Amino acid sequence: MRWTDRLQQRFGFLAIHGLGRIIVTLQVLFYAGSMAVPDLAGRISLDPSLLATEPWRLATFIFVPPATNPFFAIFFFMFQWTVFQGLEAEWGAFKLTLYCALGWLAVAALPLLLWLGALLLFAIDTAITGRWGAVGLDAVIAAVTAYFALRGAKW
Repeated sequence: MRWTDRLQQRFGFLAIHGLGRIIVTLQVLFYAGSMAVPDLAGRISLDPSLLATEPWRLATFIFVPPATNPFFAIFFFMFQWTVFQGLEAEWGAFKLTLYCALGWLAVAALPLLLWLGALLLFAIDTAITGRWGAVGLDAVIAAVTAYFALRGAKW
């Protein structure tokens, strides 16, 4: 038995039927709203520096509409609707909900981790060099070293 089947037996009641319809409908509404209020997408996008004062951004960034003209937006929404309907028909509501939730968590966690990593790098560099805001060449050297170290690793 696969791990997703075991999760479905235990947490199947958490499946959101029609999740794709909900997401696409809210994106269309936010797209229409962003035509009236141009800064609306900026107010709901994920910005880690604003999470302390605006925690709703952890949930609303999913509904940020594409920044394109209405002609292409219609095709985008139709394509997204079709993909969600096909995935729900093939996988079922629970696996689609799990897929979207894991994707949401990954997308929400990555900017937070990068932002915290930048703050940590800033603090370490300041502590080592004794200069405030001295993140410079040593940060670039560390990033390049990490890149080549991971590239040479045998996965």
